[in-house]
Amino acid sequence: MKKAFVSNLLFLVGLNVLIKPLYVLGIETEVQNRVGFAAYGSYFSLFSFALILNLLPDLGLTNWFNRHTAQKHAIDREEFSRIITLRLLLGGSYIITAVAIGYFIQYSQEQLFALLVLSFNQLLSVSILFLRSGLTGMQQFSRDSVISILDKLLQLVIVGLLLITPSLKGGFKIEWLVWAQTFSLFVTFSLAYFWVKNISGSFKLNYDFVYSKEILKESLPFALFSLTAVLILRSDSVMLERLAGADEAGVYAQGFRLFEAYTMLSYLFAVILLPMFAKLIADKSSIFSLLLTSSNLMLFGSWVFSIFCISFPYEVLDLFYDNVTTKTQEAFQFLMLGCFAFSMQYVYGTLLTADKRLGLLNKIMIPLMIVSFGLNFFLIPHFGASVSAQIHALVHCAILLCEVALVIHFHRIRVFELFRSGISFMILSALAIYFLRNNSIGAIKELHVLFKGVIFLMVSLFLTLITGLINIKNLQLLFSRKSNL
Repeated sequence: MKKAFVSNLLFLVGLNVLIKPLYVLGIETEVQNRVGFAAYGSYFSLFSFALILNLLPDLGLTNWFNRHTAQKHAIDREEFSRIITLRLLLGGSYIITAVAIGYFIQYSQEQLFALLVLSFNQLLSVSILFLRSGLTGMQQFSRDSVISILDKLLQLVIVGLLLITPSLKGGFKIEWLVWAQTFSLFVTFSLAYFWVKNISGSFKLNYDFVYSKEILKESLPFALFSLTAVLILRSDSVMLERLAGADEAGVYAQGFRLFEAYTMLSYLFAVILLPMFAKLIADKSSIFSLLLTSSNLMLFGSWVFSIFCISFPYEVLDLFYDNVTTKTQEAFQFLMLGCFAFSMQYVYGTLLTADKRLGLLNKIMIPLMIVSFGLNFFLIPHFGASVSAQIHALVHCAILLCEVALVIHFHRIRVFELFRSGISFMILSALAIYFLRNNSIGAIKELHVLFKGVIFLMVSLFLTLITGLINIKNLQLLFSRKSNL
């Protein structure tokens, strides 16, 4: 199981690391440079608003279907027909609800139309995730990998061509980005639907009230968890635009772009880990080996990325944006602290989800969501984007600590055994980045930030060997044909 996790993860990450960060950091950042803080801030707020409500067309069905398919290792045709029919009804209610709430909070006519299109895009997006859950549940990781990057690849090509067209250089419109998303998501959805249909066989739409009631009752804990998670993650950008203006939302969006680019890769852990954890738990097998492997890999990547960005905020942001302010840097540093905590949640939160501990997760998330919402509501008018980023980091660190505590408690794991190498690595790498940041040696001080990043990465890789975070012998056994893993 551990061998399958690592091999599939490397393939999935390999594809995604080439496309998604390039799109987010190469396309969306340039779009923001072209259209400015206000226009992009308005789009970012509307996108977040549509994202917050996108639980309505899903209501936890994706996570339920992923776990259910993984445990049965089959897609039941009749069951699939009923779920698809239910999702169509939920999708219609989602778009109506999104536009109605947008009207109630006094979005302009132009903003309401943009919200309508973005809501349709979100409907396509969650439908793709649902179909992908069927693919991963059936261990179709290669096809899932293609689907996971196809929409961003298409957007990269379409928007990239618009950006480099000389006649459009001075007049790029944010609406073009939205329509490019619509086209790319529709193509991706069509391919995913075709593959899943080939696995499940042909089916007819079939609405069953009793079945829908039962499955929603079982999946609602997933929906509640998803709602609280997305409110914590995205409500601040909506509140910034409403309470402090589109410019503040644009400032926050600058730092959030890198957060989003990295957590797109972190999410891949959850995609692969959920069915694997679910199967191990169903078979009553030990999860420790898979947990330790995934936790150490996630810690290495997320810690190295986050602490480097925190140490060199201006230099990193200046790689992508034309106008980097002190306010942007401060917000960015706290967002990167939140990035580390949020990424680690994809390991521990996923295990708790597979272990059917969503009730406990919701008891943690709901109070923290209320805290996040309350603090943002009262502090944003006075401090803007900076305080939102600080609240973001605080809440996600608290969530991570609670999730780790629950995993240790329910699976009777020794804290020292799980985190011994990780804590040592974090301390030593923090000392290394401090030296790199404050070194007065001219040859090092004058290096470009990318070269400093390469140096820190090399040092960090060396530290993984010293601390045992990565064990070469274990990796050799992992990929050996003679390995029993």
